[in-house]
Amino acid sequence: MSTTTTTTVSTAELATTDAALRRDFTRFHNLRTIAPHADTPAQARTLLAQAAKLADRWTNGPDPDARALWHELESAVAVWNARPETTARAFRRLSQAHNAGDIPIEDRTWQTLNQAAELTGHLTTTIAGSNQDSARWTPTQPAAKPSNCGGSLLDRALGGHAAEPVGLDEVAAVIAETDRLLAIEELCGDRDTGADDHTYLLPPPLHPTPTTATGDAESRRTNALITLQNLTAEHTRLAGEWDGPLEEVDTLVARLESLLCAIRDARRAAATAGVPVADIEATYRAGSGGQYWHPPVPPKRPDSGRDSDGGLDEITPAHLETPHHTNAAGDEGACSGPAFTRADDWTDDRFPVLGGRDEHRVDVEAARS
Repeated sequence: MSTTTTTTVSTAELATTDAALRRDFTRFHNLRTIAPHADTPAQARTLLAQAAKLADRWTNGPDPDARALWHELESAVAVWNARPETTARAFRRLSQAHNAGDIPIEDRTWQTLNQAAELTGHLTTTIAGSNQDSARWTPTQPAAKPSNCGGSLLDRALGGHAAEPVGLDEVAAVIAETDRLLAIEELCGDRDTGADDHTYLLPPPLHPTPTTATGDAESRRTNALITLQNLTAEHTRLAGEWDGPLEEVDTLVARLESLLCAIRDARRAAATAGVPVADIEATYRAGSGGQYWHPPVPPKRPDSGRDSDGGLDEITPAHLETPHHTNAAGDEGACSGPAFTRADDWTDDRFPVLGGRDEHRVDVEAARS
């Protein structure tokens, strides 16, 4: 009877020792893993010293079984680290055979293999069995503490209530400012059908008139050429006449890049509108030479009873004057060519040029040469 009791106690002590050793080995492995990532060399030395103390406790102890188990764990972890792919394949085959009962494996050996796989990050499943679970070391999770701040969850999310009620005057001021910003956004926004409008890069006098911007196919082709030439001329002017302060060079470079993008889009828009390639190239070269193309200013029509804005809506390509070019030096001229057959009916005496000077004609065909 006494012999049976002694055997039972020895088994329990062995299980307790085994669990304690496995916990210490897990801590030993973690300390050695995080030591190279310590904040300071002193902290790294402290972590390594703690790991060495744990190893010394079990490798130099009086229990030979404990020393053997510690070395088995070290060897298993070393194999995983040295040949992870080969070891993973062998471990999968061994697991399948063990689960099928084809290969009898001692519980202690199987537990060692699983613990080494877990420590090296190759096994994430929970180990079944009370002894195995007790050997898994996990840090203590701090208990959740109640929040010290009062008020409801909605108050904490939205910031609670103001110290004093908001007055009607403040509300009215916010509404007025919102309306003002919306008006500015509507005024400066793109009123087109969604296409990018690059005319904001040009001075206001060079913006296409509403008639040419929304007219028929011929007007759209003319408008595309106006935009292309003026954007190109604006790029030439900024690139060749910059005399501003050095601290604004970055702003200049950004504007030049925006103009280059706008020029590429304008060339595509002209081609899409059906402008011949030769006319696109001639217009581009004219802009590269510093010539701006000013849109004509429509006259007031007294007999219509409407102002100049109404007159803009009445202008058609057959009524418009010949588009005028102004180079960087201020010289102006009129443009004619295959792309402007309907626009050649424009008359200089009816539509003054913006900022006009002595006028002379510049043939686009000459610009192609």
